[in-house]
Amino acid sequence: MFVVELLAIAHWFVAIGFILRVIYLRQPVGSSLAWIGFLLVFPFVGIFAYLLIGEQKMGRSRIKRSSEIKQKYQTEFLHDVDTGVYSRSNLNSYEQAVADVAAKGTGFYARQQNKMSLLRDETAFFDTLIKDIDASADLCFLEFYIIDPEGRVEDVLVALGKASKRGVNCHILADAVGSAGFFNSSWPKKLRKAGVKVHTSLPVGFLKMLVARSDLRNHRKICVFDGKIAYTGSHNLVDPKFFKVSKGVGAWVDVSVRCQGPVAKTLMAVLNSDIQMEYDEPQDLSKGSSDQASSLEEEFEHVDLDAQVIPSGPEQGDSILYASIVTAVYAAQEKIHITTPYFVPDDALLLALTSAAQRGIEIVLNLPEKIDSFLVHHTSRSYFRDLLEAGVKVALFRQDLLHAKIITIDENICLIGTANLDMRSFYLNLEVTLAVFTDDFCHAVLEVQEGYLANSVWVEKSSWMTRGKAISLFENTVRLSSPLL
Repeated sequence: MFVVELLAIAHWFVAIGFILRVIYLRQPVGSSLAWIGFLLVFPFVGIFAYLLIGEQKMGRSRIKRSSEIKQKYQTEFLHDVDTGVYSRSNLNSYEQAVADVAAKGTGFYARQQNKMSLLRDETAFFDTLIKDIDASADLCFLEFYIIDPEGRVEDVLVALGKASKRGVNCHILADAVGSAGFFNSSWPKKLRKAGVKVHTSLPVGFLKMLVARSDLRNHRKICVFDGKIAYTGSHNLVDPKFFKVSKGVGAWVDVSVRCQGPVAKTLMAVLNSDIQMEYDEPQDLSKGSSDQASSLEEEFEHVDLDAQVIPSGPEQGDSILYASIVTAVYAAQEKIHITTPYFVPDDALLLALTSAAQRGIEIVLNLPEKIDSFLVHHTSRSYFRDLLEAGVKVALFRQDLLHAKIITIDENICLIGTANLDMRSFYLNLEVTLAVFTDDFCHAVLEVQEGYLANSVWVEKSSWMTRGKAISLFENTVRLSSPLL
C-alpha cells in the first residue's frame, strides 16, 4: 500500500511538471488541453507518450542544418525579386494578402512566367513521369512519402536506374516510415547498384526517439528533372491497382501538377534542403544542372502563371500553410471549394469556414465516403453538424478513396499539394503546397473538383440532424482526440 501511495505521489509531481511545460510552450489551446487531460488521467503512460510525441522535436543538429539551408535559399531567391518575375504587381489585394503571409514565413515569393499541366489521374502521372525520366540529361530527383514498388512503380524505378547508368545524377528521398516496405525490399540495393543515390528521410530508432519525435514525417511529394521541370501534388509513388487494396476503401484518387519556370526552381530548392538535412556535411546536389530547355515543354497546358511554393513543417515553429489557408478563407468573396481526404480542423479554422458560410460565401467540402483511418473518419463527421447548420455544403465521394488535396477560392486562387486539412499536416508533417493566382488554371482545377462531385453524394442536413444519439455521442467523444491526430 505504501509503495502504491509513493507511486501516486511521484506521478502527480512528474505530471504537474509536464503540465507546466505544456503551458509554457504555448502550443495550440486544443492540443494543450488534450495533453493536460491525458497526463492527468493516465498515470505514467501519459508521461511516456508526451516524451515520445508531445513536442515538435526534430533534433538540434537537424534544426541547425534546416536553418542554415533555409537562409541560403532565401538569400538566393531574394536576388530575383527585382528581376521582373516577382508577381506582387499582378495580384489583387486579397491575393497579395495570401501570398505575403506565405512569403513572410518561407522567403519564397509569388512569381510570374510559370508553365503548368494538371496530371489528373495515375495514368497521366506515370506516363509523364517516365517520359521525363527518359528525357532527362543531368538530374533526376524524386521525393515521396510512400514508395510502394509494385505495378507501374517498378517501371518508374527501372527507368530511373537506366537514367543513372547513362550518366544522369539520380536521387530518391523517401520517408523512413511511409516507405518502410520499399526500404525492406530489394529495390534500394538494385538502385544503388545502378548508381542511384537512395536517401532515408527522418529515420527512426529507439535512440532517435530520445531527441526527436518519431511521428514527425516527411509527407512531401516532389520530382525535379534537369532543374527545369518539377512535379508536386497528392500522388505518392504507388500504383492504385495494387496499393492497400485489402483496406476495402478503393483505389486512391490523386492529382498532381507538372510545372516549369521559377516555381520549379523553388521546388528543387525544397527537395535539395530535404536531402541535405539528412547529412552532417553539405551535399553538392546541383552538379551538372542543365540550362537547356526541356524537349517536352510544349506539352504544358497553361502558361504565364503567377504561382508560389509554400513549404511547411515543424522546423518553422508556426504553421505558414495554416496561416495562409485561414487568410484565404477570410478573404473569400464568393466561393470556397475544398477537396481533402482528411478533415480535422481546429476551432479557428472551423470558425473561419462557418463564418464565411454565414456571410453568404458558397462553401463546398468534398470528402471521401470511406478512408483508411478509423479515428479520422469518425472525427471528421463530428464536424458535419456545425458545418451544415452554418450553410456549408458537404459531399462524400463514393467511387474510391479521394486523396487529392485542393482548395480553390473565388476561382482565382488555387492551393494544391500534399497537405490535408488536419493538425498533423499543419504542425507535424513536412508538406509542400503550390499556390496559383491565375484564373484559367484555377478554372481547370475547379473542373477537376467538379468531376469529383459528380461521383459524390450530398449530405442532407435534415437526415444528418436526426441521426441516432449513440453515433453522435461516439463521434463527439472521438473528436476530443482531434488535437492529437
